[in-house]
Amino acid sequence: PWGLSLDPVKKGAAVKAAFYSAAFLLRAVAAEELDIDPEEIDISNVRRVELLNGEYAGEIIINDHLPNGAGFTNWIHENWATILQAVVDINAPANSFTGALISAQHRHRCDASCPDCLRHYRNMSYHGLLDWRLGLSLLRALADENFQCGLDNDWSLPDLNDWLASAAALRDSFCLSFGHCQARDFGPLPGFEVGAYKVLLIHPLWEQGHPTGILAEAIASLDADAQRCYVDTFNLLRRPSWVY
Repeated sequence: PWGLSLDPVKKGAAVKAAFYSAAFLLRAVAAEELDIDPEEIDISNVRRVELLNGEYAGEIIINDHLPNGAGFTNWIHENWATILQAVVDINAPANSFTGALISAQHRHRCDASCPDCLRHYRNMSYHGLLDWRLGLSLLRALADENFQCGLDNDWSLPDLNDWLASAAALRDSFCLSFGHCQARDFGPLPGFEVGAYKVLLIHPLWEQGHPTGILAEAIASLDADAQRCYVDTFNLLRRPSWVY
């Protein structure tokens, strides 16, 4: 969708994390539909692919765990639309994986990933990347070409509805931890100032080169000659020193 960036090699690793998170979400829902152990499906790779318009996006590669295949990957291919809709269904049954994922209880206690959603012993090497909200938002972008991921100021979806408050809280914590940092709001978005820099907090999937919606509004609130930069909430949560 216009305004979003789905390039997995984008600086900061947030989009790459979104694809891996999406892959594990898809695997969990497919395993639930097939009534199999998720370990029967392997996440082989996430790679960068060039689109017809010259832009880049990511591609998730999966395969059956058993040699020569057991047909699970082929089943997912044949039922792709059903699986995708099951993952992004905001009215999913409470006893389903998606229903538990977007429940108020889980949203309240899980800021990125936990053993109740994406973390397992065998994907321990991915724990630093996994973020169920980010993966779910990426899958919504695949399911709906009009999805704006908050750029339209719509925060009603379960993976987005606390993003502004979380971003402001992360900003406040960051400014308390590092000197020469002053919390500010730029139009509809939280941010801060460090020296001459105006720093806008953005969602990890937003495209900075073609700002639209509330990101464009925030930029318009700055002086024309302001030195601005962007920090996404994925990295602000995980590595604030690197951000600084």
